Amino acid sequence: MDHMRCECKKGWHGKDCGQPEVIWRAFIASRQKISPRRRRKPRRIIHGFPITGLETTLAEIKLHELSYVVDFFIVGESNRTATGHLKPFYFRQKLHERAFITEDIRKKLLYIPLSDSLYSSSKEQNHTSTYSKGLRQHLWQKGQATLRNLRSDDLYVDSADAYQIPNPKALLFFKLYDGWPLPVAFRLRWSAYGFFWQHPKRTVITPGAYTVGIMEDTFHNNPSRIPGYLIPGVEEPEGRSVYELVVGDLNHYGGWYCSWCLEPKDIVTMLQWTPHDNSPIDWERVNGKKIDVAYIEDLVGTGLWLDGVTALIMKSQHRDLYFAPEYVTNNTWKYDYLHTNFYSKLDYYN
Repeated sequence: MDHMRCECKKGWHGKDCGQPEVIWRAFIASRQKISPRRRRKPRRIIHGFPITGLETTLAEIKLHELSYVVDFFIVGESNRTATGHLKPFYFRQKLHERAFITEDIRKKLLYIPLSDSLYSSSKEQNHTSTYSKGLRQHLWQKGQATLRNLRSDDLYVDSADAYQIPNPKALLFFKLYDGWPLPVAFRLRWSAYGFFWQHPKRTVITPGAYTVGIMEDTFHNNPSRIPGYLIPGVEEPEGRSVYELVVGDLNHYGGWYCSWCLEPKDIVTMLQWTPHDNSPIDWERVNGKKIDVAYIEDLVGTGLWLDGVTALIMKSQHRDLYFAPEYVTNNTWKYDYLHTNFYSKLDYYN
């Protein structure tokens, strides 16, 4: 009741304790007067993201982590990499495996094979970011044409790839409440190789959430008009940010960005598929070195980033509140190489 206030458990705030810590802190940081109101009926959440490489495991984690709050997933998979390499539809192959995802998730999933024309268009413009924007726009247009009864207040959550996993508690708040500012961006914890390493200086601010109404009225049904992800300290927005609310700070993250979270052999393959002008490797610095599985295993073991210079920070599940998505920590047997550093050169691993 309005004249009563709940006594909140740790990590929850608000009159009815409906604001998770990450949302409560985002409201304070925004310096706006925000008065969220509980909805009579939960809003629908639609999440779209493309797959361009070997990130099927991260896609699986994302689907399971968000399935209890997301109503529809729009997943597009390309048969070409950003460099034009032809590849199989690996994610589609995994979908044929009964144990890959649950039947409840399958019912929410709209799978879209992406055509060669998207790559050809970006190649003509000679820009890899054009490829990513083209994929995001295509997914939205296909989803808009396929999903029925879209409402103006349905929330579309946009991700540039499967490596970005927004915080499900934040999405649950958006599902249940009105009265918060839009559009929303997410500041993600930058993990590397697995959730056991973290980049020492960087987080990632991703294009996040906006309603169908905002997509139509403000961005003219074109997600490519929405600014892409930013790396604070490296890429800063020009002028005033388009985002009214940024969910996540340096202590309480709006989700996870698990960069190059693949097995070493797959990292080698993805490096071969990545244009040099968009690669994390400084090819001049590593000139003469053989970029093979042993080289990658050594980087993972010692905690050295792909640039060959940056020392990563070791993280522990027992000390880090945002170590990994809950689905990973509850299924360590399934994602052991993302949870534990098997290549560590230390005598022990905390």
